[in-house]
Amino acid sequence: MGSKQEMCEIIRLNAWKCQNHFKIYVVYIPPQNCPNFDFLNISHKTVVLGDFNAHSTRWDYKDTNIAGKEIEDMVNSNSLELIYSNEDPATYLHYNGTRTTPDLLLASSDISELTRRKIIDDPDSGHKPVIVSINISSNSMTTKVLTKLSWNFKKADWPRFTNLLENELHTSPLNFNQHRDKLCTDITNIMFRCAKKTILRGKTKHYRVFWSKHLVELKRKRDALRNTADQTGRTEDVQTWRRQSAVLRQAILQAKRTSFDKFISNINYQSDSQRTFKFLGNLQNIKERPKIEPKRLKSKIAYHRLQNS
Repeated sequence: MGSKQEMCEIIRLNAWKCQNHFKIYVVYIPPQNCPNFDFLNISHKTVVLGDFNAHSTRWDYKDTNIAGKEIEDMVNSNSLELIYSNEDPATYLHYNGTRTTPDLLLASSDISELTRRKIIDDPDSGHKPVIVSINISSNSMTTKVLTKLSWNFKKADWPRFTNLLENELHTSPLNFNQHRDKLCTDITNIMFRCAKKTILRGKTKHYRVFWSKHLVELKRKRDALRNTADQTGRTEDVQTWRRQSAVLRQAILQAKRTSFDKFISNINYQSDSQRTFKFLGNLQNIKERPKIEPKRLKSKIAYHRLQNS
């Protein structure tokens, strides 16, 4: 937007929650730039956040730069509030050990009292992410989403499952004179009871197929070095943390390549057609399933009867 010295990146998101329309502006301002905020439409339920690279004594900088002055003017001339506390940790750690907060959060006055700002651990980007939460009271928000559990067939006790199933089928009072659908349901329920006793179920949060104990240890070491650099502010500690971050990134990249090679070498393109399609679809960012033409059984049966009549 504008000349190179007036450049800034702004993305607008429209979000609806509990019949409320929120406007969310995500902003990035390169260092030493003068931003142009004329594109922002500040009204009700508006949130502005991002990496502003703005200096101001209002958020604990020792100086005020052009971007900081523009943000101060925008807050003073609009119904915006700065959501900030000097008790929160700084979001950025410089190479020289200086800790600053270029990542800001602004909210319109009608929701500023309901808006909370939370700083979480650095995901290896140099910046600690800012999590924004807006407390909206509504009965529709009490709906609980059920977690779908997966069967871990690789760790199943198949001999015990077989013995339990045979015992249940022989001892359960199955009525073979009832309708076949009801009989099928009874047998399926027996199989489920046996499966729950012998096959582990669960769900791994944020499962990543390439993740390993080695990467866990590298990440633990990186996080510990980040905490040390945060506490001491020494240039040597910051450099050690950044070197460890580079080691972790390289190890993750290598683990992804190894996982990809293993998948390609072990896949059976004849029997694993669905698995192959899903994998290739993920590579191409395709989320839709292939459309399958419905089978017209009635027409085929009618045609068969006409042929034999």
